[in-house]
Amino acid sequence: MTIKNSGKFIIQKEKLIIYLFVLSVVFADILGNGNLNLLYFFGLFLIFKNLKIQVSFLKDMVIFFVPFCLMILGEIFLSGNTFSPVKVLVYSLKILVCISLLSYTKKRFWVVDHLTIIKNICGLFEIMLVISLLTINKPIFWRLNDVINRFSKTRLKFLYSEPSVLGILCGLLVIILLYYIFDNKKNYMLLKEIVLLAVIILLTFSMSGIVYTAIGIIVLFLFQVFKNKEVIPRRMLTYFLLGICLLIIILSTNNPISNRFFSMFLGTDGSYNFRWSAAVNVFRKTMEITRYWGMGLGNMNTPSGLSFLLNIGIDYKFANSFLYFFTENGILGIIYTIYLFLICTYNCIKSSKNIRPLKVGVLAFAFVSQIAGGYYTDPILWIMYGIVCSNEKTVIN
Repeated sequence: MTIKNSGKFIIQKEKLIIYLFVLSVVFADILGNGNLNLLYFFGLFLIFKNLKIQVSFLKDMVIFFVPFCLMILGEIFLSGNTFSPVKVLVYSLKILVCISLLSYTKKRFWVVDHLTIIKNICGLFEIMLVISLLTINKPIFWRLNDVINRFSKTRLKFLYSEPSVLGILCGLLVIILLYYIFDNKKNYMLLKEIVLLAVIILLTFSMSGIVYTAIGIIVLFLFQVFKNKEVIPRRMLTYFLLGICLLIIILSTNNPISNRFFSMFLGTDGSYNFRWSAAVNVFRKTMEITRYWGMGLGNMNTPSGLSFLLNIGIDYKFANSFLYFFTENGILGIIYTIYLFLICTYNCIKSSKNIRPLKVGVLAFAFVSQIAGGYYTDPILWIMYGIVCSNEKTVIN
């Protein structure tokens, strides 16, 4: 009798954690400060939950966090840069919390019912979308008069800091759901959620969300198609033709998405130049000036860092996850990032052929979403790494 009650308690506690996660995802930016992202608080909760010291948690700290700490120590003792102890501590804590999210996802992704989690997220998004459409001229769920995207002045963002953040999250959910659609033709019940997420992505007018999601889907599709080398399923060919037709329709018609795509292709899109061209220019000049040590962790967002940028011709911080991190941390930051992606790649290679398409698709999505945007300490990114490195022992084929 005691065991049964204990089991019920464990189940209820797991459900509570799942509900907290769903709410943390949907209302992540509700406090209006990047350092107060609700997923950071959820990650802290996981750290305190693991104070009993789980072996898997300790292993992940050694694999992911210890090398990060070594990177910081290397910068402090070898680079000659001055550092703000507060900024270094805050950044390190954010990475620690992100790694706790990675560790939890890695251990629990195939244990919990992640499809139900996605459906719960979509259920809340559905309610918010209805409210959004009824309040389209109100700056509650929308970014109005967007000064960055000249093709789409009104963009859906729900309660996130910006439309691109919402687009990236929805893109990840679409990739996971399409994995099940591609893998099992009986999962057409997921089409409702996919259509909802696709509509949200389109209303954000986020080229990040649209283009990076498309790349993730293509990688997922190719790995799924060639999973069995001897035959290509007819339904996969149908999906391919539908995708091509949709792409042709979007690019051949006059709409904000196609207009911005061609603007990016021609190099006249200000947002793209801000996220890529300016970032490459700053990174290159910084590496030359600092002899590849970088500006120092946390130093770009300081008066001295902004003055440094001004001296090389940039009067603003740029938005580019990889190049921002590399510009601050130099060669050691590049080495850490390569190490991180080598671990993820290894986990893709060693995974079973049934799971590999999802892992590779998510890894590709995580990678490309940081090439010209994103933030290195974005909790959603580290959840993606957790999916890629997830334990498959509980998977039922």
